[in-house]
Amino acid sequence: MALSLHDDARSFAPPHGLRLFIFRLFGGALPNRLADPKLEALRRFAVMSRERSGDADDERRRFLVAGYTTWAEIEVDRLLDRAKP
Repeated sequence: MALSLHDDARSFAPPHGLRLFIFRLFGGALPNRLADPKLEALRRFAVMSRERSGDADDERRRFLVAGYTTWAEIEVDRLLDRAKP
């Protein structure tokens, strides 16, 4: 959850082409893709929920398919609400 607070939906796609060149040139931080697919589903769902994006439904399905429950979905929303400034 904490990793997702500094990410946005652009972190879902790995940088390539000009964007990758700029990242390397200026030492930018690459997206926080997680090696564990279940944790990556949690990160993506948290990012989309926080941004209230239209793609949140797709991420919600991936989140549930990854093995999380509806209760976990509610808990993510609760934690995100607490993290708001």
